[in-house]
Amino acid sequence: MAKTDIQNLEDIVKHIDRLLDGDKPGLLAAASATARDAQPMIDSLNKLTLELSDLDQSLLNLSCGDINTAIHAKIAAAHNLKKLQSHLEHLMWQIAQVAQGDYGQTIDFNAILSENFNKIIDQLQKNQSLTSCESSVSDCSLIWDPLTGVRNRVYLVDFGKIEFARAQRYANDFSIILLDVDFLKKINKTYGYKVGDEVLRTLGAGLTKALREIDVLGRLGGEEFAVFLPATGLDAAELVAGRLRELVEMFKVFVDTRVVHFTVSMGVSTVRKDDKGFEAVMERAGAALFLAKNGGRNRVVVEG
Repeated sequence: MAKTDIQNLEDIVKHIDRLLDGDKPGLLAAASATARDAQPMIDSLNKLTLELSDLDQSLLNLSCGDINTAIHAKIAAAHNLKKLQSHLEHLMWQIAQVAQGDYGQTIDFNAILSENFNKIIDQLQKNQSLTSCESSVSDCSLIWDPLTGVRNRVYLVDFGKIEFARAQRYANDFSIILLDVDFLKKINKTYGYKVGDEVLRTLGAGLTKALREIDVLGRLGGEEFAVFLPATGLDAAELVAGRLRELVEMFKVFVDTRVVHFTVSMGVSTVRKDDKGFEAVMERAGAALFLAKNGGRNRVVVEG
């Protein structure tokens, strides 16, 4: 007996329920000659069923690692799936580039994935820089400052040139903080050179703990230090410098029953597109440091 429109409608509702439950109900039969009013709805629902079936197969293929699977469905969800597929295809290409030694890749399409991927890249960049710098000297002890335990000028220059080249090549941010211990000579004269040395050691240890793993702290000589901040723009570098300056104010060196406090002055600069070399960035940081020292000390000055 031919189905009525009511019976067709009941079948349609059941069909929709099965779709919503994640089932694969197949296609609805065509309406009978006496219930043609239901046919347009049946046709639309069958079309949607086929679309969802295609979408489900594409998702299955993607989940099995077939990144290049064809997505034939045309519903809105398929468009979003194609966007995800495009991101995954690009991510696979980036991973292949990284495997070949290109550590300039970054992603930004998924917060958690991007954060973790970019952390890996940052660490690979740092390891590459460490290897490059350490292989450029015959003795690894030559790249460490024996007094403070931080990197020395030899390492800083090599690392800075490598990071500068990377920043220019990939249009990455790279900023520098130069800092001087304020009135170190006065501390040496008042308390002795051993106390002055302890001030430098305390500064090196304290700043090292406060920096990220990809950042590099080193001693250029005397009371002058440098902090290299890969993947950091000028505004962020200024914030880092301000935070470090305030942190140093809390450092203490004990001399018998007395406590010695000290401060630092800082100059901040960042890579510019028209910079001809790493030295240009250092010169601007040095000029900013000069202004900080002559402006009252214990302050941060950013390049003009």
